Amino acid sequence: MKGVYLCSQALYDHLIRSVLDREGIEYIPDLPPRVEITTRTGSDRTVRFVFNNDKEKTFTLFGEPCTLKPFEMKIV
Repeated sequence: MKGVYLCSQALYDHLIRSVLDREGIEYIPDLPPRVEITTRTGSDRTVRFVFNNDKEKTFTLFGEPCTLKPFEMKIV
């Protein structure tokens, strides 16, 4: 069985970004693989839960350095 290469990663990124923008969903650039963010919004504030589903990672999130241990969750 052969795979089919349809297009570049840049095209996929552009497509996803345009869908998120159209639907009003915030795009978070440079989020590492296996790190996810869930947002909860109430009447007076928004809380983000950042989950690491992998080994320890250090990255920049909202302009600040962030380090997550394996399977750690932080509220930002």
